Amino acid sequence: MSEEKKLKEEFCVFFDVLGTKSKFLTSNFEEEEKLVKKYENFIKDIKEILINNGFKENEIKLFSDNIFINFPNTTLKEMYDVFRCLAYIQIMAIEKYNFLLRGGVEYSTIYNEKDIAIGKGLVAAVELEKEANYPIIMLGERAKGELSKKDDFINKQYINDFIKNEPEIENIDSAVAEIKIMREKNGESIARIIRINDKTYINYLATYYENQNRESFIKMMLRHKKFIIESLKKNEEDFLKNTKNSNNNELKNYFDYTYYNISKNYILEYIKEIDEQNKKYLHTGSPIKQKNIEFKENLENNYKEKEKLKKELEEIDKKIKEVNFYVKGNNKENILKVREKYIYLLYYHNSFLRRVFERDKNIVENDYNKCFIDVVKEIL
Repeated sequence: MSEEKKLKEEFCVFFDVLGTKSKFLTSNFEEEEKLVKKYENFIKDIKEILINNGFKENEIKLFSDNIFINFPNTTLKEMYDVFRCLAYIQIMAIEKYNFLLRGGVEYSTIYNEKDIAIGKGLVAAVELEKEANYPIIMLGERAKGELSKKDDFINKQYINDFIKNEPEIENIDSAVAEIKIMREKNGESIARIIRINDKTYINYLATYYENQNRESFIKMMLRHKKFIIESLKKNEEDFLKNTKNSNNNELKNYFDYTYYNISKNYILEYIKEIDEQNKKYLHTGSPIKQKNIEFKENLENNYKEKEKLKKELEEIDKKIKEVNFYVKGNNKENILKVREKYIYLLYYHNSFLRRVFERDKNIVENDYNKCFIDVVKEIL
C-alpha cells in the first residue's frame, strides 16, 4: 500500500433484502431474468435517492440478496442526512418493489475501491444486520452514541433564545430537559429511533413524517397499510396451500401469540422511556419557579401511566400463556417466520400512527381512521 491512507471513517450500511434468496432458488430462467432486472432498477432508485439528498458520491455493491452502501467523504455531521436517505430507501423498497429490508448502519473505518470492500465498518454493519430482529435498520454503538449527542446539541440551539429571556433558569441542561418535554407535548418532535430489547433502530416512518408535509405523510401511510394487508393475506394463502390446511385457526393463534409478544416488548420500552423522563424531571428540579406545580403534575401523570402500562403487561402475559402456540414442521416455520415480519410492521404502523395522532393536531380523525389497520376486519 502507498503512503496515502486507504482506510477512512465513513458511514457503512448493509441490507438484506428479505425473501429474495428463496425466490431466486425457486425461479425458472425467465423469472430469474425478471428478478435481475428488478434488482437493477432497485439499485438505480437507491442511487437516485442518495443523489437527490446531497450524496453525489456513493458506493453501492450488490451480491446475492445483500446490498452494501458506503457514503464516501462523510462525517458524523451528515448523520441525519444519512438516516433520512435510509428511511426513504426503506419506504421506496416497500412501495415500489414489495421488498422488506433488514440492515445495520455504523460509522467506522472502511476501504472501498472497485474490487475490494473491507474494514471494520462493513464487518460491523453485517453483524448488526444479523442481530436485527425486525425488517428495519439497526444502529451500531457509535452511530447510536453520536445520535444522542446531536439531539442534545440541537435542543441546546433550539432553546438559545429561550434562555436569554428567562434569567431564572439555573443551567442549560435543565433547560434542555424542559424544552424536550415541551417539544414532545407540542408534537414538534417524534422519536427518530425505536428501541426494542435494548437494540436501537431507525424509525423510518418518523423520519418521513418529520421531513414531508401532512398530505404526503397520509398518502405514504395509506400505501404502507396496503402493503402490510396484502402481504399478510398472501402469506396466509401460502400457509394454507403448503400445509394443506383448510382453516386458519393456527394462523390466528400464531398472529395473537406474535402480536402479544411484540406489544410486550414495546410496553417494556415505554416503561423505560417513562423512567428516563422522570429522571429528567427530577434532574431539572425547578429551573423556572412558576412551573413547580406543572413538574409535580407531570411526575404524577408519569407514575400513573407507568402503573397503567404495568397492568397492561400483566394482561398480555396472561394472554401469551393462554395462546401457548408451538410450531411444528420446517415448512410451517419458514412461512411463519415471514409472517412475523409483517405482523411487526402492522404493530409498528398502528403504534406510530396512534402516537402521531395524539400529538399532531393537524391530522384529522378521518385520515387517522383511513390509515389505521383494523386487525379484526382487515386481517383476521
